[in-house]
Amino acid sequence: MYGAPAIFTAAKISMPGAILGAVLAEWLVSGSGVGHAMSLDVVGSNFSNLWASIALVVAVSLALYFAVNAAERAIRSRLAIS
Repeated sequence: MYGAPAIFTAAKISMPGAILGAVLAEWLVSGSGVGHAMSLDVVGSNFSNLWASIALVVAVSLALYFAVNAAERAIRSRLAIS
């Protein structure tokens, strides 16, 4: 019950790193996905698509961060944890 704030804090801290790790894996291993598209955009000097990909990754990271934050607030208010 009282470990919930620590769990949510850990989720908020690790989520951007996990997304960055997924993009890195797409770039190095899979040959598909946003990471691969970003590497092709750099090689092809297609900087508008590169910045669009970067904006997409940042938007997804922020959306997930705010979703975890909203869940944390809801659980904290339900459990009356300050």
